[in-house]
Amino acid sequence: MMAAKGGAIVNVSSAAALRASPGASSYAASKGGVIAFSRTLAAELAPKNIRVNTVVPGFLSTGMGARLDRNLTKEKQRAIALGRFGTGAEVAAAVLFLASADAGYVVGETLVVDGGLTLATD
Repeated sequence: MMAAKGGAIVNVSSAAALRASPGASSYAASKGGVIAFSRTLAAELAPKNIRVNTVVPGFLSTGMGARLDRNLTKEKQRAIALGRFGTGAEVAAAVLFLASADAGYVVGETLVVDGGLTLATD
């Protein structure tokens, strides 16, 4: 990217970085670290025309979310404003946007893709 005089980096964190996740403190801390790392790296690389941003997915119907017990899945979905888990395609679309020229003036941001999980309305 330095040789190309520009580019885009999109890191992936987790909603666990933005809301309490009892029993997952190490995981939450590491995902919070991704956000802090990304913002600092964005400040360092923006003068070189390299944009750094972060996507923060909530519960997804793939990966860890697909392995949850059915009752736990229903409980988790009740905490999401949209009432459902997201899809990998929805998160991928956010990553593609941040990597694209359409996001050419977006740097150091954290895009939350969680269906409203971190709204904490409960």
